Amino acid sequence: MTYNAYRRLWSNVRLIGRWEFGRKRNQFSTKLDYVRQIDQADKDVTTTQCEELRILDDNTFLQLQQMLGSLKTGPRGPRKSRPLRLWDLVTEFFFCAACSTPEAPIRFYQTGANGTGMQCKNGDLCSCKTAVNREEAVRAVCDQLAGMISRDGDLIESVICRSRELDTQGDDGLRAEIAALKSSVAKISRRIDGLYELAGEGSDEDRKEVQAKIRSAQSERSAAQLEVSRQQNILDGSSATLTSDDVRQALSQASTLLQEAAAGKLNDDGVYQALSIFRRLTGDCVIVHVEQRVGRKRTNVRGVFKVQLLYGAKPDPSTVETAELPIQEASVWLRKPPRVDALAERVHELIDVQKLSLRAAADLLQSEGLKINSGNLWYSYQRYYEMLGQEPPKLVYNNGHRRKTL
Repeated sequence: MTYNAYRRLWSNVRLIGRWEFGRKRNQFSTKLDYVRQIDQADKDVTTTQCEELRILDDNTFLQLQQMLGSLKTGPRGPRKSRPLRLWDLVTEFFFCAACSTPEAPIRFYQTGANGTGMQCKNGDLCSCKTAVNREEAVRAVCDQLAGMISRDGDLIESVICRSRELDTQGDDGLRAEIAALKSSVAKISRRIDGLYELAGEGSDEDRKEVQAKIRSAQSERSAAQLEVSRQQNILDGSSATLTSDDVRQALSQASTLLQEAAAGKLNDDGVYQALSIFRRLTGDCVIVHVEQRVGRKRTNVRGVFKVQLLYGAKPDPSTVETAELPIQEASVWLRKPPRVDALAERVHELIDVQKLSLRAAADLLQSEGLKINSGNLWYSYQRYYEMLGQEPPKLVYNNGHRRKTL
């Protein structure tokens, strides 16, 4: 029985032998299209006292009602609104590779307790059914995008600097908007300065709360500064072209927004700006590939998407000629893989590209803090070609290097 059912049971006057007839009567509501029970006045109620059916005496029943009255709670207020997160907005951009076709792509939907996961729309009918943690998957994609932005910044700068001049004309309304944004940035900066003065005061919980407010305000200021920069570029676009410094600044801000959105540190406005960058860079499509490992229940999950890095640095992609846009394909683990799988690509690069021996590659990885030996590396090397569906090549002894003599 529920809590409310117990309250109704112990509040019933029949416990003291009082029986009431006609207390409620049915009344049909044409507007609501169902029957309602309406309480009647005391003069219309027939009351009978039957001592043979009494269960509690009057004093006990009165004390029981007083106790129930003290435990009674008021009406519940509205639920607290959940903070907006990037992974709540981008689930629709993930598609199942096994079920999708070019004509009918099959997207992922939320699943699991509290909707923390996502899986293919076909559910049990999917040949590669698996559930992926949404936060972990989106964080992996954002980290990959931020890394690609930092690595390929020179390429983007060279392409944008050769693009045609912007032809957007500024107007008074845009200038007023820029002034309002600058005022907002100054106000946030003053708020951050005030929080810094309180950072060392109060208890540990107070200091943690102040630090959290400082981080949130800094993220809000970064988003506002990015909007100011974007609007200013549009205003000055009629007589200026993007320079390398402008592109570098835009890339840095885009990378910062993606990383902070993946960490859940942005407010609603910052999350929507990060969403815009995410959509531009991934093209609204991340294909999810599920790999069934031999002899294992847990699957490996990869996300593959085509990256248009120029869209992340250019405020208005429509002003760039599509023939100049470099498109790259990126692959990222959406779920943390086993170590033998995670190191497979790195081991392939060390052995097949850099031509290191297994011992030399193990020493290099050990210097990076990994607890690994040459035997573990051999399994990762074999696993790399197994994931590609190819037969691993036979390595010569010591990968062709002469053995060191003592």
